[in-house]
Amino acid sequence: FVEKLTTALLDCFKDESWPVRDAACVACGNFVLAFPEECRPVLPELLKLWTDHLSDNINSVRENSACALMNATKGYPEIISTTVKEFLDVNILKAKDQKSDSKQFGDLSNETKFGVAKVVHHHHGDVDDKHSNQQMFSCGSLAPKLKRGGGCMDHGFKRATEPWEASDGAVYLLREVSAADAELTVSHIGKLAELHRLDHFSHYPYLHENIDKSIVIIAKNLGKKPFKAHLEILLPGLFRDASSTNRNLAITASDCIRSLSNFLGNGIFRGRIENWDDSKLDLLDKIMTEQVTTFSEKAPF
Repeated sequence: FVEKLTTALLDCFKDESWPVRDAACVACGNFVLAFPEECRPVLPELLKLWTDHLSDNINSVRENSACALMNATKGYPEIISTTVKEFLDVNILKAKDQKSDSKQFGDLSNETKFGVAKVVHHHHGDVDDKHSNQQMFSCGSLAPKLKRGGGCMDHGFKRATEPWEASDGAVYLLREVSAADAELTVSHIGKLAELHRLDHFSHYPYLHENIDKSIVIIAKNLGKKPFKAHLEILLPGLFRDASSTNRNLAITASDCIRSLSNFLGNGIFRGRIENWDDSKLDLLDKIMTEQVTTFSEKAPF
């Protein structure tokens, strides 16, 4: 029965509907953990699908692909030093190649059937409505099968990956790997800080929000002492985001700063800020006295 279930999951992993692929992605991670030897023959195909989906157009697919891939490392620990490391090395700074006119679901319409978004064919003079009408698409869980291929890139609904999305997937993966491989994580913190400085494209707030949220998780996974050695290179990006005119980004960065202060110790954290740039102490005091804002209270992007 394992072989039949594996075939069914792989089939769903290549579905046209992104929510189906999203669910299959997570299920495959759990399945290989339960049956590692039985699934080993299809591991190369799964690794290709997971890494492809780390650059998917949908952020939840990118995040769940990172979680599923790292879940699989519990059954196949050797892929951390191969597949995981290679993806991080190649993609974490891909956003440096991003054109200023970035897109999110930019070539997909909101008109869907069974959760499959239609491709929009833009013509010269069309307006790219980047910051509105960008809702997630609803899903019919039993969507009819339209086209099949050898991976997520082969299905006609999906536009080409934007470089910033590949970097975003790498941030999710770095966050997840921080719980399993401290050395690999630490070796990429400098690149994470470099990525945090990039703001030349229109969708950079989405990427920065992910970085700000991930820094706290990485800190807790590494532990206080190892993380403190790398804190200073992350501070410029955090405080720049906390001063952003984009309310969601400013709130996320402030939450990260507050969480880091509580994790490392308020006195220790304040001392680090003072040594780095004492002009930021007023902003730190303001952040520390603000009420924590939940995601549901944030304004739309």
